[in-house]
Amino acid sequence: MTIGTKLLCFSECLQSQITFENIKRSDLKEQYEDGEIVKLACSTGYIGSFKMICKNGSWQVSTRRECRKRPCGHPGDAPNADFKLIGDKEFVFGATVEYTCRKGYIMASRENRRNCRAQGWDNSVPVCEVVKCPTIRTSEGIIATGSIEEASFDDVIHFECTSPRKMLDGAESIHCTKDGTWSVSVPNCIDIKCLPPQILFGTIIEPQEEYQENELIKYACDKGYKATPGTPKCTKHGWSIKPECEEVTCVLEFGIPGVHSTSPSGKNIFKPEESLTLTCRKDHWIFGTRLNSQKIKCKDNGEWERSPICNEITCNVPHNENLAFNYFSGDKKLGDRMFYECNYNYRKTASYATCTIDGWSPKTLCTKMTCPEPEIAHAEILRPKDTYTIDDRITIQCFPGYEPVSSFVITCKRQQKWENMKRCTRKILKRLSTVSYLSCVYIIVAKGACGKLTLTNGFIQYSKDHDGAQRASYSCDTGYKAFDEKWWGVVTCQQGVWSHQPQCIRKNECGSLPNVKHGKQIQINEAHQGGQRLKIECDFGYKSRPSSIRCLNGQWETSVCERRRCNTPPEVENAVITSYSTDQELEQLVTFKCKEGLELHGHDTISCINSKWEQTPTCKPFQCPNPDQKIENGVLMTSDHDNKGYWEGDKVEYKCNYGFRFPGENIANCTQREWSYPKCESDLQCEGEEIIKLLGIIMIDSLILFNTFEMLFFLFFHRI
Repeated sequence: MTIGTKLLCFSECLQSQITFENIKRSDLKEQYEDGEIVKLACSTGYIGSFKMICKNGSWQVSTRRECRKRPCGHPGDAPNADFKLIGDKEFVFGATVEYTCRKGYIMASRENRRNCRAQGWDNSVPVCEVVKCPTIRTSEGIIATGSIEEASFDDVIHFECTSPRKMLDGAESIHCTKDGTWSVSVPNCIDIKCLPPQILFGTIIEPQEEYQENELIKYACDKGYKATPGTPKCTKHGWSIKPECEEVTCVLEFGIPGVHSTSPSGKNIFKPEESLTLTCRKDHWIFGTRLNSQKIKCKDNGEWERSPICNEITCNVPHNENLAFNYFSGDKKLGDRMFYECNYNYRKTASYATCTIDGWSPKTLCTKMTCPEPEIAHAEILRPKDTYTIDDRITIQCFPGYEPVSSFVITCKRQQKWENMKRCTRKILKRLSTVSYLSCVYIIVAKGACGKLTLTNGFIQYSKDHDGAQRASYSCDTGYKAFDEKWWGVVTCQQGVWSHQPQCIRKNECGSLPNVKHGKQIQINEAHQGGQRLKIECDFGYKSRPSSIRCLNGQWETSVCERRRCNTPPEVENAVITSYSTDQELEQLVTFKCKEGLELHGHDTISCINSKWEQTPTCKPFQCPNPDQKIENGVLMTSDHDNKGYWEGDKVEYKCNYGFRFPGENIANCTQREWSYPKCESDLQCEGEEIIKLLGIIMIDSLILFNTFEMLFFLFFHRI
């Protein structure tokens, strides 16, 4: 062994071979024998451990827990303070937190930091106290409200004068700042006064150095400018309104519904005398006109000569058009098509009605149905008319020598054709089987006289009535009866023609049809055999019971035409029934009435037609027309109304022209289909005595009232 050299056995382990960080080395030896076990502890402020064994000159680790900084946990929150972490990102050994008081608070503790030590956090959580402001002192005649004696940060003190004739010279309120001082000085109370304001584009009339309480200021604006509404008055809070001169302009609102274009494009502010060309969409026209495009000028008062509004083109409900039901309820838009039906005895002029810019097309929707004047050769119309409408019945009489001999009745039907139309044909004599001789007989009939009648199974007696007209009375043989069911009959001569051909039928046969109320009788001048049936046709809205009658033992069965009835009247919301007829003989009608505040749309009375009720009305709030754009000395304010009509309870606002004001509300109310408009009154009136004092006039004979801004001219006289 060499002197000064330390020999090391290869089975030993050295301390220097241990490379773990943050371990405590003061307790370790320089070297360890083979097989020796060593436990390593962490340095102060760290936690963890290691366990190693020396084998063949090297360390083998059996247990390993790395050394890491000892955590301290949350340092604690301080009321009214915030903290930030310094020196680390976590609350661990070696970290520091620094506390800062919030606005309006100061640090009351000596230390504002806490450090994370091996034993935990040092120091205590600091305390922040609120900032205080000194007690204030007020002068006489002023009232202070708030924390006067001891005020803290953000506390506010309000001031007011005890006398209504005084005003504050200074701020109305002060507050305690974060520095512990008051925001401004305590004010004093002084006499109410106002300094003359600076008015851009305007000049004060007869200006003063200062104005006393309730004094008014008058000013005039430069050309092209107008004063804001109202008159400024000196108050304890300053001028009641700020006197300003604003440029006179007309404003075109953007996004007006129905507008196609405006020219000049993109411009919405116009000066007086400047014009705007407004063009509406095809289905709109300019408010108050029927024009699609128009030039509108801006007036000197800042108003448009016509409101630049495009209203949708609509068609109103057509009136007196003989429509069967209320097909056209509510306004219809341009191009809308409405299918409709006409009243009985009227026909449609088109399949549908179209809403056009000129109203409904066609102009006439329903025309009365008529039949053409019948043209029957060799016949005349008894009691002719100029026009024949549906269900009109006229009597036709063929000329003498033409058949049929008896008159016949034709009826104008809904197809606009005549029913039961016949031809008058020349009467042909029967051919004689054998002829011995023929003699020609000339019969001369005086004008207006009737010829001889023939009657089978009966006899005729001729006479004249009191006015000389021919009469033919006839009676039938035994077993026969007159066609009209009497045992005798009378035929009269009318303008050279007999009223009808007398006829005798067997007693077991039936003659003329019975009269059925509300029924249509079509007389056929032929006898009806026993058991023969005829159908009964009733008027519109009626039905027959039974539907046909039979001839039995020379008598017609009885039939009636009764009304077609409807079920219970339909229910109408917010309405009551004021009248309801249930009489079988009368037309079935029901009358409705809406509750107060609502109006009825449709017919108030509907009827039962062919077992169906007519279209039911509805109850809606009262609707008012569009409000006037202008009232006396005032105009309608811009409204965001959806342009779909105004109903009961709706309101619109107006504003008065310059120099006028509303004594009450500026509201117009829609009530009972009418607008109740507000009134604009002169904003100020001055009595003559006040003007005299102002101008120094010595005497005046009478009291004169002058409206605001009227020009006054005085003629002064000196008393000698």
